[in-house]
Amino acid sequence: FANGDQYLVIHEQDQKLGFGRYTSFSGDTYLGEQADQQANGDGICVFPNGHRFIGTFQQGLRYGHGIRYHTDGTIIVGRWINDRIVENYLQIRNCTG
Repeated sequence: FANGDQYLVIHEQDQKLGFGRYTSFSGDTYLGEQADQQANGDGICVFPNGHRFIGTFQQGLRYGHGIRYHTDGTIIVGRWINDRIVENYLQIRNCTG
């Protein structure tokens, strides 16, 4: 893409649905189900700061159940709508000492 985004997808029967890898100009990398060149379905997103999200996406946003892993060891299990957590089922913080 002109803005530096990179997109690789495997389509089935010339559909706009498939499985792909997308790396944005900002450094986010998504691997998973896609539709219309957006994250749609189950996938993994790794952010430039090292945080990861494994879960469900809709129209490129976290939407549904998922797990967010922080680089400090914190794990958050919850439900997201429009990229925002709306229910926090479980939060585990990295304990040292």
